[in-house]
Amino acid sequence: MNTPLDNAKRYLQVGEPEKAFALLKHSDLSNPEHMQLMMLCRKTLSEQYVYLIKDYLDNKRLVEAQELILKYQKNLGTDSIIKPLYSKMQQMELSDNNLLARYSRISLKKITDITIALFILFTFVAFLDYIVDH
Repeated sequence: MNTPLDNAKRYLQVGEPEKAFALLKHSDLSNPEHMQLMMLCRKTLSEQYVYLIKDYLDNKRLVEAQELILKYQKNLGTDSIIKPLYSKMQQMELSDNNLLARYSRISLKKITDITIALFILFTFVAFLDYIVDH
């Protein structure tokens, strides 16, 4: 019969530390071997999450970064490893929102300027048409 420890080791061997960690969370943590394997799974998961989150942030893929940060927090909790990454993501979101707001103001100004220019042009054409007809 396979014990949770055996199954967790197998999951780790095939590169599935998340499944191993989930299995060990509900096992006998008073057993030093269980605890040691659980700490290894946690460290492996943390490193994988951090690597992917940093990559997402470097590539400005904020939605994916946020999803993975939430997954990290759900599985591993909030710790000193994830807090700086979460802060960096929030700063990038604020920066993107400020940039978007600035561009939308610029775009609105351009649209207003173009509308005024077209109004003046059509008014001038109508005036010329009036002069030619009379």
